[in-house]
Amino acid sequence: MSRHQARQQSASPVSPTAAGTPTLGPQSAAVRFTVEITKQADGSALLAVVGEVDYDGADAFRHALATALKECPVGLEVDLAGLSFCDCAGLNVLLWARNRAAAIGCAVRVSSVSPQVSRLIDVTGTREVLGSLNGGESA
Repeated sequence: MSRHQARQQSASPVSPTAAGTPTLGPQSAAVRFTVEITKQADGSALLAVVGEVDYDGADAFRHALATALKECPVGLEVDLAGLSFCDCAGLNVLLWARNRAAAIGCAVRVSSVSPQVSRLIDVTGTREVLGSLNGGESA
């Protein structure tokens, strides 16, 4: 997703996509990512993150994950295949979500990690905290 496309999306925190799946989109022009939430039959949710999460977007990313944890307390799978960039602020949000989920008895699993994000996870030594490798694609 280009930065231009992300900036033109709805500024509302939650908006339905064409398929009716809720999407948490950019909160401001500085946010360059979207989070699509697909609720599962078991009460868990799959969150597909697309774009770039950096310092400027970390608060919006935290809000998206907090909203998902509140609405789907069974568990979350966070798909990062579409995340082309993530800095330490974005990684801290993922770690926060994992800790918050553990505090409320929920599981958070990071999956389908892009090569860029995989490198960040490896360099920071957080792979074991976020989950073990599963077919080379999960954190």
